[in-house]
Amino acid sequence: MRNLLIWACLLGVIGYFGSKFYLHDKVSRNLDTVLAAAQPYVDVEYEDVSSTLSGTLSIDGITAQVAGFSDPVRIESVSIVTPGYFHLLGLAGIGGDKPGDFEIPEALGIAFDGISVAVDADFMNVIEEARKAQYGSRDAADPASQCVGKNGFSADTLKRLGYDSLVVDAAVGYRKESGRLVFDFSTDIEDMYDMAVALTFDGMPTPQSVMTGSFQPRLVKGRMEYVDRSLEERVMKLCTETEGLPAETVIAARVDAFQAVASTNEIEFDEYVIDPYLEFLNGGKQRFVITAQPLEPVNLTQLGLYKPSDVPALLNLTAEAL
Repeated sequence: MRNLLIWACLLGVIGYFGSKFYLHDKVSRNLDTVLAAAQPYVDVEYEDVSSTLSGTLSIDGITAQVAGFSDPVRIESVSIVTPGYFHLLGLAGIGGDKPGDFEIPEALGIAFDGISVAVDADFMNVIEEARKAQYGSRDAADPASQCVGKNGFSADTLKRLGYDSLVVDAAVGYRKESGRLVFDFSTDIEDMYDMAVALTFDGMPTPQSVMTGSFQPRLVKGRMEYVDRSLEERVMKLCTETEGLPAETVIAARVDAFQAVASTNEIEFDEYVIDPYLEFLNGGKQRFVITAQPLEPVNLTQLGLYKPSDVPALLNLTAEAL
């Protein structure tokens, strides 16, 4: 009996490491094929492929350099996150002889850790020139909006705020929960801010409804949490002490920038959101949370049918500073 248990454990270990070798080998070969095809446009190198029993597959130590530019982007890891190790083996079967055998997991996500970009990298200059072409005249006419980054922070402003580089973690994924579909998004920028969004939709899409575009997402609830990691203090200090703007002007510009983001999504925030946001800006609070709890599920594709000022009530938006 004892020998039987030993052999069972031994076979289990051999099976695990064998499957792991298969997984890493197949991912590496497929990845090398993709990167070779992309090489005329971007040169990507990576150090290793790793995986865990909990169901995470990672490509580690990535350096990417776009053709025509000398400054690289470095990424600590890009990971596919699944519910368990056997789901990773299922993912390895995609693109094989029987791709239809792959079963969509209960949860799936992709995470980018440690994306590091110098704010004055040469490819960032191209983005900056595009930003200036679109917003340069508005920034020149409104120094407060430029200072608070209403149209995005320029590389020069980022440096003056104390950022020589941006180090970003980001993740996106879905999970099935009590017959509903939950989408999670997060972005964390080192010494700047963290933001997490969770949206819960009624019903479950099928592969056919997604491919045909017939799936209509109906929002049941949503939550957005913004955590200040020093950006607000840096902006206020730069705008008031260096630029000489009154604090009231800076706060008004921050609110205007906040409303501008909402307007791009055809929403005009009411006092139930703006007042807590003012409390967040004035009260030294670190967290700002917006929640949506509509009385009935709302089809987000139809928000354009409503006046922007009616959308907060439709979604039953509320906010708080913590």
